[in-house]
Amino acid sequence: MPHVPIFVSEEFKGKSRNGVYGDVLLELDWSIGRITEALQETGIRKKTLVIFTGDNGPLISGTDRTPRSTRRLSGTGTENNRRHQ
Repeated sequence: MPHVPIFVSEEFKGKSRNGVYGDVLLELDWSIGRITEALQETGIRKKTLVIFTGDNGPLISGTDRTPRSTRRLSGTGTENNRRHQ
């Protein structure tokens, strides 16, 4: 999932019913689709593993946009199966 700051191109602004965040997800989905189409067109799709990952980024505290620790999330689904030491 994208985290702040987020950006959406003009082509996707206002396209979803979920605001800017939804627009960003639509653009990400479209971009991944273009990658898989290119793999298909070049005949290497069946031999290619596409892995899409993220860093989860910092959580944002309130309106001041200050990153805070993710230690309190250890053992939850939010930590994405990673352990914080």
